[in-house]
Amino acid sequence: LLVTCSHFGAITMGGDVDPRVLRGKGGKNVMSNFKQYKVEDKCAGLIINDNSNLRVWREGELFDAIVGDPPYGVRAGAKKVGKRVKKNKKEKTPNPSTFET
Repeated sequence: LLVTCSHFGAITMGGDVDPRVLRGKGGKNVMSNFKQYKVEDKCAGLIINDNSNLRVWREGELFDAIVGDPPYGVRAGAKKVGKRVKKNKKEKTPNPSTFET
């Protein structure tokens, strides 16, 4: 979608929650698409982000339009990105029937 919008003159900024999508592999990545279509000057940047948690969307008018390909976050093999937070094991709740009276 970014390259298509850039082709029609838009200055674009893109993002994805999965950094592998932006990095690509085998020398192919998002920016190689811009170069192939000679619109790399129309890319303002790429960010690794989760749109539901990015505060920039809520702090004023930054963009003229937002283009996306929903449903957001629903795809084959979707994974969470970030550090795993170790949870403390919950203590077992005592069974009242085993208390001595």
